[in-house]
Amino acid sequence: MNNDSELKKKISESRRLYQNPYAHLNGIGEYDSVLKRNASASQKNTHLPSLYELQNPYASLSGEGNHSTETETVLHINNPRPQKSKSVVVEQAAHDLRVKIWKKRHELWPDGVPSDHVELLDPAKAIELIGYKLDEQEHLGNFADEGEATGVAGVIDRVGKRISISTHFPSHIQRFTAAHEIGHALMHNDAVIHRDRPVDGARKQRAPMEIEADKFAASFLMPEKLVRDRFRNVFGSDFFVLNDDTAFALDPGKPNELLSKCKARHVLARTLAGTMNYSGVHVRSLAEQFKVSISAMAIRIEELKLF
Repeated sequence: MNNDSELKKKISESRRLYQNPYAHLNGIGEYDSVLKRNASASQKNTHLPSLYELQNPYASLSGEGNHSTETETVLHINNPRPQKSKSVVVEQAAHDLRVKIWKKRHELWPDGVPSDHVELLDPAKAIELIGYKLDEQEHLGNFADEGEATGVAGVIDRVGKRISISTHFPSHIQRFTAAHEIGHALMHNDAVIHRDRPVDGARKQRAPMEIEADKFAASFLMPEKLVRDRFRNVFGSDFFVLNDDTAFALDPGKPNELLSKCKARHVLARTLAGTMNYSGVHVRSLAEQFKVSISAMAIRIEELKLF
């Protein structure tokens, strides 16, 4: 086989693995010449395409679950790595903040670190950690929404390094709003001073920046691993399946009615988020455990695909 045929064969195989029919074309439509081959056995699988590049978490695995030898023909290619999605970036920002809190926990709680990990997810401590000052007031002013006054729940002052939270609202709204403002502080540099309406994590039509701050708050206050652990403790399973038995466990008085209502996913999510009895045992609801609204907890349960 001549060199051109060999190159085209490699390109075709590489495009199949990358799931990209345009891989290896340069700016003028010709083949890029950077395809190389890992011939050395000692280098096998050291240059596998990343999961971000392949856009397939199982792309480098054979049918037996091992790295496929086909990937040995794919080496570095002059294609930029796709950027992480916004949701991944937001989750990472929340994770990084939680790690900082854990490392500084003895300084943040000099009188004793809380034993409940949810207590470590304290927006007040996080605000202190990122170099802002928390200001709590009953009233922070109003928005004028079509003639109706809506109270301001949170304000971030980037220049003054201050986050203000209205104590006029219920504690779960104060908590979520504070985490929302932290999201603005860490991820958004646009607004010097920004005011927010009351937020509890419920899905609403909101500007992209507000949705990102909501997602940050949800991720920070309801970390995936902790939610999964608590979910398992309440329902005895990593994944909830609604059937005759589990409907009876949720509502022994009206299981058939519950089965009918919970055909809608959001209804089942809210039921799981707020349930205080399961299989005849009293439990603290997940919403209560994480100190968030039932709406916020339900959305997180859906996001993590726990049922």
